[in-house]
Amino acid sequence: MLSKPFIRFVIVGLFVLFVENITVWLLMQILDNFLVARTISTLLAIVQSYVLNTKYSFLSTHNLSRFVSYLSGVTLSIGVTYFVSLSLYYIVFSSSYPLLATNVGAVAAALANFFYQRNITFKRGS
Repeated sequence: MLSKPFIRFVIVGLFVLFVENITVWLLMQILDNFLVARTISTLLAIVQSYVLNTKYSFLSTHNLSRFVSYLSGVTLSIGVTYFVSLSLYYIVFSSSYPLLATNVGAVAAALANFFYQRNITFKRGS
């Protein structure tokens, strides 16, 4: 059975993704520059994700060292998503099925991020 923190983590992730997409769309209307819009939305998403996961997923408190650890987990998950998606796309799928490779990579990254955050950033007693 899925744990309550994991379910809350997924809900927070979906909410943050929704807000991130709206942010990109709005910034594209204003700036018409995808790189800037995507960079701003990503930075806002990381902070929003940290705040919401701290409060709702892991029922913890905010502090700078926890935020730095959270960033480490996010960085790890970015590495996981790229490794998995690129490996699948180029090696397993022979340069086919880019969306499947992307989405499997995203799921792998979400799982890696959850386990990192639960066991390192928000470890009980930390």
